[in-house]
Amino acid sequence: MVEVLGTSAESAKCVIPVYGFMPDHVHLLVQGVSPASRLKVAMDQFKRRSGELLAQRFPGIAWQRNYHDHIIRHSDDLSAHVAYILNNSVRAGLVEAWSEYPFSGSVGIELAEYLRDLESDQKFGR
Repeated sequence: MVEVLGTSAESAKCVIPVYGFMPDHVHLLVQGVSPASRLKVAMDQFKRRSGELLAQRFPGIAWQRNYHDHIIRHSDDLSAHVAYILNNSVRAGLVEAWSEYPFSGSVGIELAEYLRDLESDQKFGR
C-alpha cells in the first residue's frame, strides 16, 4: 500500500509528510510540492490502485466512495493534524508509542526531518 501511495503522490507532484494506516481506515497528510500539484488526482489514483489490490486480496472489501478533506492554513492546525495521525494507533490501543507502529510514516519526505522542521516552526511562530 505504501508503494501505491508513493507512486500516486509522485505522479500528482505531491508528498505525504505523514500517513497512518489503521485496520479499517487511513489518515493522510497530502502536500503539494509545486503549482502543478494535483491533490485530488493523488487521492483518486491512490484509492483506485489500492482498491484494486484490496479487491484481489480481500474480496468484498472496498474503500468508501468519498473521503474527508481539510485544508490546513496555520502551523498550529498542521501540528494538531500531524499529532492526530501519528497518535491514532496509540489511541486505538495498538501500541504504546506512535514510533512503534509499523504502518505509519511518510512518503517523499523524511518524517524525522519534517517533525523537526514542524517543531522549529512552532517555536518561532512560523
